[in-house]
Amino acid sequence: LPGGARMYPETDAPSFVVKKAWVDELEKSLPKRSEERLEHYRQLGLNDELAVRLAKSSQFLAFEALVAESGAGATMVATALLETIPSLRREGVAVDLVKIADFAAVLRLYSEDRITRVAVSEFLRNLAKGVPLSVLEKDASLLKFGEKILKEKIAGLKKEGIAKDRLFAEAMRRYRLNADAAGLKKALA
Repeated sequence: LPGGARMYPETDAPSFVVKKAWVDELEKSLPKRSEERLEHYRQLGLNDELAVRLAKSSQFLAFEALVAESGAGATMVATALLETIPSLRREGVAVDLVKIADFAAVLRLYSEDRITRVAVSEFLRNLAKGVPLSVLEKDASLLKFGEKILKEKIAGLKKEGIAKDRLFAEAMRRYRLNADAAGLKKALA
């Protein structure tokens, strides 16, 4: 009787020789073992916590593709995959609808310093809703301020009478999508 419980090799099917070349080709196409991935991630500059989480994660293939396609740093890509995406899922955002090419393009915008780290989440949230990337790239409310605009925004806050020791916190609250801490500190100097 044929079936999964059969104890003996199939005698009705002809045997064939497995060539070493086939085995070698298959071994090359297999993903790296988690220990090898862990070492690779450390070499890319990930801290131990992120490296271990990524090595154990099912996201390792997406990580490799996103690092290669986006030009974003390994830490940013790992953080986006392991923290940003799960956070958006918990909020009910259908992030699985975001194409990997669009995800890479968002990370590329970040690596080109056109958007802030916080804006990455907003881009992904809108992409999941079906808003085309080409529309988001033109939305000034999502793009990073240049130094001149940021200084103008700071001047506006000063005119509102915001105390000097509260300027940084207030600017970060209002412009978190458009300014990062380093740019804001520079504009306040």
